Amino acid sequence: MKTSRLSTVPTSSSSTSTSSSPSSSSGSGSSTNTVGSRLFTQTKVDNSPLDFENEKELQKKLDDIVSEFRNKDKEWTFRLKALQILQRIINGNGIEFKGWSSMLRSISPALIEQLTELRSTIVKEACASVSLLGFRMKSKFEPFALQYTQALIRMVPVKTTIISESAHQTLKDILESVSTKNLLQTFLDASLDQHNEQLRKRCSEYIYIVLSRAIENDGMILVSSVPALEKSIQKLLIDGASETRQMARYCFWAYSELNEKSATLYSTLISLQPLKRIFSLFKNI
Repeated sequence: MKTSRLSTVPTSSSSTSTSSSPSSSSGSGSSTNTVGSRLFTQTKVDNSPLDFENEKELQKKLDDIVSEFRNKDKEWTFRLKALQILQRIINGNGIEFKGWSSMLRSISPALIEQLTELRSTIVKEACASVSLLGFRMKSKFEPFALQYTQALIRMVPVKTTIISESAHQTLKDILESVSTKNLLQTFLDASLDQHNEQLRKRCSEYIYIVLSRAIENDGMILVSSVPALEKSIQKLLIDGASETRQMARYCFWAYSELNEKSATLYSTLISLQPLKRIFSLFKNI
């Protein structure tokens, strides 16, 4: 385990810490409150664990939830209730069943539809459900993380604050819950979007989180992403937004801890102005 000199750098002046996340996937209903306490504050609802005797009962309940998700003829409040029941299921013993991963795979398309709709209340509750999945399943959520990440990244630039902030927080929750190396390329690609300042700023945050995790975890190898990573950092260092440039400097120093030789060579190839911005970071450390 490495100790990074960047470990105390905040990811954003406006971001919310995820350090209060449950430490174990075996927690009970109290983990719902932990997820909700940071961003997903809502009217008090029943969040007690919902347990099942067997997989057949669980599958039937999940089928009912998916049916509610896809029935747009009913009031949206039915979908909201279905999401709240799903959170109770996630908090219960269902995720311990052998067939849970297969069941989650089958309901994921319908859940992603809730993440990417335009009603903020539904999106916020769907985000809370995905955050809870990550906290409860931990590494077992990794096979699902990419498809949820790709859906959530599309919601980060949305102008509705509740939607964009909910998506942003849930992406950070996912990064806290699973190994992050397979998610890096999604953030690198999105960081090059020249039409959305907010998306670039958020992606610089996600990239920094991934690099920080790689520093802490000797087994996380990012070699295949180096060219794209260097391209992303170079672009972010000259971004029009000061917060994005600052985060890009943190990304550069994290990258230099991971691969000092490559970072030194890389620094000679980028323009003088980004270098001035990189070294100005020393004034704040």
